[in-house]
Amino acid sequence: METKKILDQVKPLFDNGAITWIGQNLKYDMLILKWYGMELKGPVFDTMLAHYLIAPYGRRSMDLLSAQYLSSDPVHIDALIGKKGNTQVTMRYVHLDKSNSNAADYADLTQQLKQFFFPFLPKK
Repeated sequence: METKKILDQVKPLFDNGAITWIGQNLKYDMLILKWYGMELKGPVFDTMLAHYLIAPYGRRSMDLLSAQYLSSDPVHIDALIGKKGNTQVTMRYVHLDKSNSNAADYADLTQQLKQFFFPFLPKK
């Protein structure tokens, strides 16, 4: 399985407890990793869960959170893979330059959301 081969190559990163993992809906990514027998060893911060703790009601998509809290309008996934339906493709068919740029933008926005939400979270 090609996915497993790729994950095996980056497993040393997942096993590094010194790395803090920050993501939007990171709990989902962690579930997928678990299906492949892997887990993130370091601390985690999920911007979607953080927003839930701050404002339990409403929607939490990256696009909405970025617009609401960062005044940013990222490239929507539909612009890359098409609208839902028969013509929509997977990210596998998106040119690498476009998918890399989109991933970098989303990583940056996720980091910015973490910085924005962190001060509002309950302290231990």
